[in-house]
Amino acid sequence: MSLQKRETTFYVLWDLMGTLIHDPFFKEYFAQLDQPVSTWMKNRDKMAWVDFELGKIDEQTFYKRIFPEDLEKGKEMKSIFLQNYRFLPGAHEILQRLKFEGVPSYVLSNYPIWYKEMFEQLNLKPYFEEVFVSCDIGLRKPDARLYQHVLDQLECQPHELIFFDDRQINCQAAESLGIQAIHVSETTCFEDILFGNTLIPKQ
Repeated sequence: MSLQKRETTFYVLWDLMGTLIHDPFFKEYFAQLDQPVSTWMKNRDKMAWVDFELGKIDEQTFYKRIFPEDLEKGKEMKSIFLQNYRFLPGAHEILQRLKFEGVPSYVLSNYPIWYKEMFEQLNLKPYFEEVFVSCDIGLRKPDARLYQHVLDQLECQPHELIFFDDRQINCQAAESLGIQAIHVSETTCFEDILFGNTLIPKQ
């Protein structure tokens, strides 16, 4: 989509995994499996992760549901995740610049309680005014109620938000409420989008 130029105050809303932060699930975790991914997925409770992200179940219950044969495998999964969280290219730099420019940034993420350890590990807290995570709210993207919750909490209008997410369905849901959404890919340049279209006035 083409971004609208604006002169008024606006807010940047970020997805985390696949947008700012590398997701270890699809690379490092799958790489150590002793069976094909399709076989592993077939034998798992497919709703366990969803319920974990929604905060419906705690960590131990998640382990029991997804690894009923060996709960230690759940702890191993978490360990692999924690060892491999890292910024995606350009992510740390844009967060630093937004903070320097005084542009408020927020998080809107589908993720379980593990996000708190990720935040500590990567020192993410200073970059965000507030975080909206599915496990704390009980809603997941692309549920329109989650986006509305953010708008209500920020007391802002949809056009004042610019939302970045690597999933098209989440962007479409945001756009249906009038939020400007950017579908993130490997070629996305945050600097060009935010500072190259006069979205953020240059000092």
